Amino acid sequence: MITKVELKNWKTHLHSELEFAEGVNCLLGSMGSGKSSVLEAVCFCLYGTTPSIQSRKLKIQDLVMKFPTRKHEAEVKVWMEIDGKTYEVVRKVSINKGTYHSEIREDGRLLAAPQTNEVTKVVEKITGVDYDTFVQIVYGEQNRIDAFLSLRPAERKAKMDEILRIDKIESARSNLVTLINNIKKEIQTKESMLTQWKKDMESVDVKKMEEDLEIKRRELEEKKKEAQKLEDELTNKKSKLDDLKQKKAKADILNNRISSLKGEINALLEEIKRNGMSVEELEKKKKDEVEARKSELERTLKEINLKEKELEALKSRKRVIEEQIKRDEEEIRKLEEKLKEAPNVEEIENTIKSLEMEEKSLIEKVSMFKTAIDNERESIDALKKAEAACPVCESKLTYAKKKELIAVKEKRIEEFRRKIGELNVKRKKLMEELNELKKKKDEALKLKSMAEMAEKRRKSVEDSGRVLGSLEKNIQQIEKELKEVEKEKIEKELKEVEKLLDLIEKAGRIRSIEKGVAELERELMSLKVDEAELKEAEKVVMELNQKVGAVKGELSRLNEVIKEKEHRLNEIKERVETIRKIEEEIESLKEKVGMLIKLQDVLIKAQVEIREEFVAALNFQMSRIWEVLYPYEDYQDVKLFVEDGYVLRLLSSEGVWVDADTFVSGGERMTAALTLRLALANLLAPSFKVMILDEPTHNLDSKAVEELGRTLRERAVEVLKQVILITHDETLAESAAEHLYRFERGEGKKDVTKATRVY
Repeated sequence: MITKVELKNWKTHLHSELEFAEGVNCLLGSMGSGKSSVLEAVCFCLYGTTPSIQSRKLKIQDLVMKFPTRKHEAEVKVWMEIDGKTYEVVRKVSINKGTYHSEIREDGRLLAAPQTNEVTKVVEKITGVDYDTFVQIVYGEQNRIDAFLSLRPAERKAKMDEILRIDKIESARSNLVTLINNIKKEIQTKESMLTQWKKDMESVDVKKMEEDLEIKRRELEEKKKEAQKLEDELTNKKSKLDDLKQKKAKADILNNRISSLKGEINALLEEIKRNGMSVEELEKKKKDEVEARKSELERTLKEINLKEKELEALKSRKRVIEEQIKRDEEEIRKLEEKLKEAPNVEEIENTIKSLEMEEKSLIEKVSMFKTAIDNERESIDALKKAEAACPVCESKLTYAKKKELIAVKEKRIEEFRRKIGELNVKRKKLMEELNELKKKKDEALKLKSMAEMAEKRRKSVEDSGRVLGSLEKNIQQIEKELKEVEKEKIEKELKEVEKLLDLIEKAGRIRSIEKGVAELERELMSLKVDEAELKEAEKVVMELNQKVGAVKGELSRLNEVIKEKEHRLNEIKERVETIRKIEEEIESLKEKVGMLIKLQDVLIKAQVEIREEFVAALNFQMSRIWEVLYPYEDYQDVKLFVEDGYVLRLLSSEGVWVDADTFVSGGERMTAALTLRLALANLLAPSFKVMILDEPTHNLDSKAVEELGRTLRERAVEVLKQVILITHDETLAESAAEHLYRFERGEGKKDVTKATRVY
């Protein structure tokens, strides 16, 4: 039983809470007031979807409130009591994420969350009702209670088969027929292909192909041996040829080296001869003595160069000192000229002190006048406030007298301000004079420091003069020493000594090269190669290369022939194996066809048996429920007949079965349809005990509506635990409802839904 439903931001419901009890719970309101949204919310909360979403008439985002204010999320909660336990189911949706949270609790304990499918499975297990059964039997979107009777026979059969799930068996049987036909086509295709392949294989001799292949393999092995023998011989001959070539190459290198060395000897001899000497003469010279003389000359020349550098440094320093003396003397002259015009610092300081005292006197006078002004202002304020007597002398004070006294004091204030102005002008001039004197004082102090600077400069000039005299003596001494030395003569002798050393080394180089040439010529004698022998060896190697190439070509050709034969033989063997497998597949497919045909017969029988058994059980339930719902004696029983389509009939008091959709009154037709619905609910949802009816009074007259109301209120609750009824019909609500909610949305239905509990 559903005990409570809570909606937040759900379509037109901002926040609605509805409590349900056993018996008939009625939701009454005009069209568009938000009644059906409650049942849609119940369906969504239990199963995570609704028929409108399944048919794509709505998206999940459409469940969130749009008017009168746009919301971004919605929430629905449903409470149920089943077998003494309380269950709470929650679903939350948003316009961006769809269903983003689901949960179900048993007596406050969490059973599943947050996945939609997990929660739905738990709901189906607890209620014993899956989604299809719920929307087909327990809850139907706005339809007539007798909608089943209004269907054509074929539609009625399809609808009932769908409720019984027989339509799935029919679908499976239809799929079986398609599968059987497809397998038969596959068998025909394989048999046709197999016939053609067997025909192609009739002219093939596999044994002969294998014998030819073996012959070619033996021929290949013989050629490999021949090729190996030729390659071994070629390797031997190539080795001998390489030895001859290496000897010749080495001999050529030695010849080139000898020629190069002899050329170097001739060049060295020519240079010695140009200098008027011979190798023999140079060999007689003592190289150690020549090198010692060279070192002595270099040392002497180095000492002369150092003296010259020292002299140049002294002269440079002399020039720097002379320039510094000139600059210092010029600076002293300029300072002395400025000092002649320097003012007396003490006189300036005395004048500054006198002026500062005068400025202080002026400041004191200004302050005195300002105090006088403040006193006069206080007197004026006192006079303005005084009424009968003077605040000073307490004499009688008239208005004219007060005015006269105030005028006198204001005149004095003006006189004091004028005097302050004159004193400020005088002070300004005094300040300008003081500033000028302070500047003169600063300049005089600067000149005084310049005099000290001039004295330091004079001392510096005197020191520089003494240094300059010492430098003159050193310069004269070094110049005298350099005159006594003949530098050009020493440089000339050094060049001659260096040249002689070079010639001695070249003479030694000649003797060394001659020894090397002799050794190379002896080595060359051992490397003589016979040109005829070399040519013969090259010829033999070339002929062997050609033979090896020819044999390898034959080997390559044989390999290709063998590969082709192996490939062809493998193809034939694979074709034979494929034929065998296809034959096995055909036999297997034929067996499957036989099994599927048997399964098809089983499904047909299952359809018939399930339909017969269910209809028998349904008729038993309807007979029991009919006795409860129908209080009259006109019709004794109701029964569903399986003919071309399902036909619902009533048994008249005369014992005649009449069609409920044509030969009975509206009230009896409605009662028969309700009996069918209740019987289906008892069979397919036995533990849920809830029936939801949405606007069931379509095409019913007022008498039938009242009869439906009484039936629901007085008799249906004996079969069901709870009925949730949605209607706009006041008559039905009054006659049926045990618990009533009234729904309203305001004028123009632009407001949110307001659900008010009436009783």
